[in-house]
Amino acid sequence: MKYLIFFFLLFNFLILDAQTKDQPFKNANTILIETLLSGKDAFVSWGKHLGQNGFSIDKSDANFFTLTTGTKDTERFGDEYYLICAVSDSGTIKIKIKWRKPPFEIINFKGTEYFDWEYSPSKGNVNNSIFVSVSKLINSFGSYAIKYLKE
Repeated sequence: MKYLIFFFLLFNFLILDAQTKDQPFKNANTILIETLLSGKDAFVSWGKHLGQNGFSIDKSDANFFTLTTGTKDTERFGDEYYLICAVSDSGTIKIKIKWRKPPFEIINFKGTEYFDWEYSPSKGNVNNSIFVSVSKLINSFGSYAIKYLKE
């Protein structure tokens, strides 16, 4: 009986851990990276990492540890997105994402307003495509704990 309880707890721990790190829950709209670095070190490292991975930095405030990237095209769908990042004093990086359909002059499409990103597990939509791209970016930053929130 002890072994059964032990395996049940171990199984639940592994399943729950995998869900929180690898896949957010549906409609999560905030990503947290818990770096365990100082706020300043996490801010500088994250900013450099973004630059090394093709992001431009549109706005940055080293006093408040906040930055906003320039837009980046999605790998699919022809949409664009940008990241809004804030780093806490304890080194946790909070990421919010905005996306839109950009103007397309050939057909006189003016583009859409920016939408708040929300995770969707469906493979055939822009929210999932953005999540895949941002996940690659985060995973290449280091093996830090990742959490997802709905704010």
